[in-house]
Amino acid sequence: MGNARKWRKMMAMQKEDPAATLARSLHIDIFPEEYDCILDSIADAYERSKGINPMSSEYIERVNKRRAKLGFGPYLGGALDDSTQGWVKENVRAGDAQRLIDIWNSLRDDGDYS
Repeated sequence: MGNARKWRKMMAMQKEDPAATLARSLHIDIFPEEYDCILDSIADAYERSKGINPMSSEYIERVNKRRAKLGFGPYLGGALDDSTQGWVKENVRAGDAQRLIDIWNSLRDDGDYS
């Protein structure tokens, strides 16, 4: 989760409304795989450009099981997923941020983020 913290800090420097900042932070916490490409090595970036996910098969399997628990399809290793971002934003706008935090805590406690 070190990458997520760096990304969150960088985003905090930009001026956003509080709900958007909260939604972005929760999205990073719940779906960290969508931010993996930010710190890709040159080799990883090259593989991604060819449509190859450079993550290990074990990592991909763990990520996809977690995503399935949340009702989302497998992560394809590309850019941010509009459906996951929309889901987080919708929950924040509806006042359900605590529900998202509870979901993240539950998944984390289950070992889905190891």
